[in-house]
Amino acid sequence: MNNPIKGAVLKNEPATVKFRGEEYCYTYYYYVDPNGQRFTTTEIDEKNVEQVYSQYRKKYGIPSPSEIAEIKVTYGLSNAKLALILGFGENQIANYLDGEVPSNSNGKTLAAIRKPEVMETFVDNARVQLGEKAYEKVKERIAEILEPMKA
Repeated sequence: MNNPIKGAVLKNEPATVKFRGEEYCYTYYYYVDPNGQRFTTTEIDEKNVEQVYSQYRKKYGIPSPSEIAEIKVTYGLSNAKLALILGFGENQIANYLDGEVPSNSNGKTLAAIRKPEVMETFVDNARVQLGEKAYEKVKERIAEILEPMKA
């Protein structure tokens, strides 16, 4: 982490915070300047928050932003197409990729579609919304993924 003020010292202490009705313990990072004033930076705030988000995701099996990005790549989907297939709001996938924590139900859905058989069910159910060309393209990709598993 970049030291924002000459002479400031990075410190940390145990802390507890409530997130979605549950308490989480984490290591709170902050700086102390030469005058003894405590402060944080955006980078530090993000690190502090991410610790809690990571614990929550792990506890409930919710994919991380990088894992959600991997799902998109695996199936060759844009944010909009993935949201359409899952019945999510237009901007939800982008928000999740930016670090927002999905609800438990959305998180479980995202975790479940890692399995191509599950994703195929979602794609079949979204056939009309996707349109035939996009539907066929995703189905072909799923077939490519499933082929080695059948051997």
